[in-house]
Amino acid sequence: MADRDPDRIEQEIEGELEALARNIDAIADRVSPSNVVHRTGDRVREELHQVAVTVGSIVSPGDEDGSPLTDEQRKRALIIGGVILVGVTLLVMRARRGGK
Repeated sequence: MADRDPDRIEQEIEGELEALARNIDAIADRVSPSNVVHRTGDRVREELHQVAVTVGSIVSPGDEDGSPLTDEQRKRALIIGGVILVGVTLLVMRARRGGK
């Protein structure tokens, strides 16, 4: 170790400090409350979209003859889907206000 160039060691240390600073910035960005809220909201919206697509394909597959549901089952599925959607929306709104 005694035969290493001090300037080279200093450059290596500076490079490591820069890499450490970038990692700290990335961690801070990842755990930032506003970013967490945005990512969570994006995931919730994507999940709701997937649920809507799935329910829509069951409730209204394009033609009445191809539907696996009776008219009564279709109505119930729409009501249940609406109740779930309202419930999730209220939960998301409550979470955005800080759980009040």
